[in-house]
Amino acid sequence: MKLPNFLSNLKDTIYPDFLKHIFIVLGSIWLLIEMGSFMIPSVESSARGNATLFLICLSLAIAFGLVKIIRRHTDERRRTEEISVSHKLVRNDILIEIRVDNLFDVEGAFVLSTNTTFDTDMSAGLISKMSLQGQFTTNYYNKVEHLNRDLEESLKGEVPISEDTIGNTKRHKIGGKTKCYEIGTVAQVCPSDEVVVYLVAIAHINDNGKAYGTVEEVIKGLGKLWYYIGEHGELESIVVPVLGTGLTRIRISREDMIREIIKSFITACSEKKFTDKLTIVISESDYRKYKIDLDELGKYLYHHCKYTVLKSKTDTGRGEEIP
Repeated sequence: MKLPNFLSNLKDTIYPDFLKHIFIVLGSIWLLIEMGSFMIPSVESSARGNATLFLICLSLAIAFGLVKIIRRHTDERRRTEEISVSHKLVRNDILIEIRVDNLFDVEGAFVLSTNTTFDTDMSAGLISKMSLQGQFTTNYYNKVEHLNRDLEESLKGEVPISEDTIGNTKRHKIGGKTKCYEIGTVAQVCPSDEVVVYLVAIAHINDNGKAYGTVEEVIKGLGKLWYYIGEHGELESIVVPVLGTGLTRIRISREDMIREIIKSFITACSEKKFTDKLTIVISESDYRKYKIDLDELGKYLYHHCKYTVLKSKTDTGRGEEIP
């Protein structure tokens, strides 16, 4: 049975909790019947074999279970929506925020990771429907072909890697696109006037159609991403997930990847101001599953925002020659 959307985040615990609440109500009702039978002996005999009474009690138990589960989900959602830390760069109006939320609920231009061939096919399993790219495609495009046209238009000025230098043969074994681009290549797509998305290539696809990459490639991709946004962006707020820690299978913790994103972004701000705000979004499920310490990340963010001095590469400093 497919769970409703409002229960999707509780899929690992919904059934045992739901059944627990049902049995609590049914047990309480039966206890009341047993207690009533001491005073009125006919109560128990009337209850036994009464299908109508049983259905009424079961309906009440199910309703009680649903109310408890929905209230629990609402409370958890309210708590996670309130969890965030933010600091401004010293002597700068750029705000950096770390937030627990749904990426697509945050206002700004979204950053999504993709592979070097900019594959989009979800039917063949190259792109998971559960990935952020898969969710984006499903929610913002009526057809994958529409996204492909937008990607092709955005990548017109990019030169693909020649076929003989590509280290995998996935196009021959599992299909997918044939053009491969450098790590850090960015495609900007706008499915509507209100939505801007930057897809940055930080991963490869192996012969089995699985994504893989390295921390170094993510850092390289981030550097190129900031430069691209500086050249093509409109100073809009930037919303970025914890890149590379999901289906890309990069061996780094989510907290360490957040630190790398912060360092890379602050370094890029030394060159030019390309946004007023960066929001790094942690999914609610990751926040709970990996017990991410937001307080510690907040201290790290505060230290880098307060004590990092932004200097451009042309600022070489001044000094006197040592005799």
